[in-house]
Amino acid sequence: MLKEYLSIVIPSKNEGNNLIECLRMLNNQAQIRGVKVFIADSSDEDQKPNIIDLPFKNLDISMVMGGFPASARRNGSAHVETEYVLFLDADMMITDRWLLYDVINSYYGKFDLLTVPFRTDPQWNWCYRIFDFTQWFSHKILKQPFAIGGFQLFRFSTYANIGGYDSSQLFAEDYCISLKIKPERFLVHRSRRSAVYTSPRRFQKKGIWYMVKVMYLAYINRNNPNFFKQSHGYWD
Repeated sequence: MLKEYLSIVIPSKNEGNNLIECLRMLNNQAQIRGVKVFIADSSDEDQKPNIIDLPFKNLDISMVMGGFPASARRNGSAHVETEYVLFLDADMMITDRWLLYDVINSYYGKFDLLTVPFRTDPQWNWCYRIFDFTQWFSHKILKQPFAIGGFQLFRFSTYANIGGYDSSQLFAEDYCISLKIKPERFLVHRSRRSAVYTSPRRFQKKGIWYMVKVMYLAYINRNNPNFFKQSHGYWD
């Protein structure tokens, strides 16, 4: 059973139906019964999720303090007692019900950080295909792991040893922590069914050129910690 190996942390702010759908798909994962899910919530008072009473009988759900994503993930991770922890965004939909079981079973002990490809609505999928190439180039050619926080599965001891997410970072904290992983201990699980669906809302709201710009700025400032202590309008 996955509960012996895995905990899940989900930062959330005013996610509404996204969070419910994310949990519904988690609840349907194979061998998931009893897995602890920590929702690090910072919703407005009138949008606080009433998750505990929903019928996700396979999940052991707790609500913890939220904040900006780095702080929320850090708060959730403080409750983890398992060998692995999955940081999952609230708008991530795991459609392959065997995905979590497969990655733990297939790669147990072989990684410190694992991620998967992302896909979204068809008109925006080209963005994630470009990201796939960028991720491959960064990892294999530049020897710099590159994973975003939508799906980051850590070996918890390694996560703790590198200090966890830096709560002073208001932007690209996921990219920053992935850079701390040794390249040979970073994996991207690619299979015919492994891609996780995510909402295209960030592209729709901010625009493709803004997203390209902030990705480029994050890369060239990767050794400048002060850059990541500003939000750069990402959460506006």
